[in-house]
Amino acid sequence: MHIVNRKTIAALGAAVSAVLLAACGSGASSEASSKLTVATSSANTFQAELYIAEQLGYTDKYGVDVEYVNSGALGATQVAAGKADLAQFGTAAAFGPAAQGRDVSIIYGLVNNISRGIGVSTQSPIREGTTEDVLKQLSGAKLVTQGTVGAAYGNSVMVAQWVEDHGGERPTIVSVDTADGPTAQLISGQADAALGLPDYSAAAIAEGKLKMIVPNTDPVMAEITGGDFPAATLFGLKSNLQSKSKAVTGYIAALRDAHQYVMTTPLSEVAAELAKHPAFAGQSAELIESTLKYDPPFLAPDDGRITKDNWDKALDVMKYHNTGQDLTQDTFSYDQIIDMSYWNGATELRN
Repeated sequence: MHIVNRKTIAALGAAVSAVLLAACGSGASSEASSKLTVATSSANTFQAELYIAEQLGYTDKYGVDVEYVNSGALGATQVAAGKADLAQFGTAAAFGPAAQGRDVSIIYGLVNNISRGIGVSTQSPIREGTTEDVLKQLSGAKLVTQGTVGAAYGNSVMVAQWVEDHGGERPTIVSVDTADGPTAQLISGQADAALGLPDYSAAAIAEGKLKMIVPNTDPVMAEITGGDFPAATLFGLKSNLQSKSKAVTGYIAALRDAHQYVMTTPLSEVAAELAKHPAFAGQSAELIESTLKYDPPFLAPDDGRITKDNWDKALDVMKYHNTGQDLTQDTFSYDQIIDMSYWNGATELRN
């Protein structure tokens, strides 16, 4: 008969408990490392890839648990404070934390320079015509834009400069804080025209209150505003992203799958899927489609990859975006702030 004394039983119990605790700890760590918090502004159709990736299960496919947080204009602040893993905002939002010494990495180019169409109210004195005709009508006009930093503001500055250079009176740029502010300004007659529609103006356009008189794909506007460059990106703190590298790589793979879906699927079907996502609650598929149709030419250029040539072009254009930073500093160079390792890893993951 084999006898086990109390000390042996106690020792065995402690060992088993240790194993169980270790297993639980490993699971918790694994769960934490697979979860990503992404700070965004209010949902827009140019962010379709973010929400399609979750809606169609691409994030599940790569084992990533994503939480989207509507942080208004505070996305970069939340990333810098460690409260969000990634922020999806205008690229210029990454520059403040980087200039403050944060180890910021931009890892995905979500959308090119899209805010360069010109919209007016149907009561505006500015009428349709060639692009040059419309621009000349902006002489002395009030041109409304959201914010005082970023692509929409920078494009307004460049348009105002074009008008002045061609003999007109420089338009007054009116900046508003909220995303739907330009729509309200146009409808009320407080502004004559706006750049950056129709993301928040789809309903007003559908109701016949606003109209686009120069599309965002117009080649003259493209030339004036610096052409295409990664105007909206995903970025986070390098050290934090490295600690969750598997999840970050999987997330980029999911976004690239979503990009392929968006670009190869009828927009009505894409809109129907977006309408199911909580971020678009209260918006009909028809309304979503009416805005989505403006976006495909700009979505995830080069499949989200940012090249050195493209980045150098971006820095040259963004000097008009009122970033408050000297973009010639090494802090903002391609080698310092762009990290395509997750993009490259996603390529291997998807193969």
